Amino acid sequence: MGALKTTPPVFGLEGFELSKCLWKVEAALNSSSILPDHCTILDTAFTQYQSIEAGILEASSVQLKALRLQTRTHILVSSLVISWSITEIIRYSFFGMKELFGSAPSLLLWLRTCMFLVMYPVGINSEVGSIYIALQFIKAWEKYRIRMPNKWNYSFDYFYASILVLLVYVPGSPHMYTYMLGQRKKALAKSKIA
Repeated sequence: MGALKTTPPVFGLEGFELSKCLWKVEAALNSSSILPDHCTILDTAFTQYQSIEAGILEASSVQLKALRLQTRTHILVSSLVISWSITEIIRYSFFGMKELFGSAPSLLLWLRTCMFLVMYPVGINSEVGSIYIALQFIKAWEKYRIRMPNKWNYSFDYFYASILVLLVYVPGSPHMYTYMLGQRKKALAKSKIA
């Protein structure tokens, strides 16, 4: 692999430099050579130092930053944000209209009670997938880990807590979905009576 031409970081453009740094790290880690090009590593280390000095990055290793990038840019994160955003826009529009005018238009009632049929499974699957994708990063990061012995005589590991959360999704998601179906039936029945 040939040397990548790089420029030193420009102060004030730390976000741009961070994305450039992570792109180089990913390119170096995905290259066919066993050891990434030394110029890429040196430039990445310099940019990493500048980013840490600017308070942008908390992670300290190149591999950890690559894991963070893979987690944050995964399609599941986008689908999560989009599905929950659509749901919240409908929800707060419904409640806002209800507060302002005493009732909401039937279209908003229908959207509020029917859009979750699609948005809830998309959102839940995106949450579960995002947590699963992030497990590798969480394990390598070790930020929220309390090991024994300590003055509290207490141990906590964010990695295992995340796995526990994933296990709660298994019985919790279908239960919540059936509860919401019941609420939908009640709300639509009320609107037909009124």
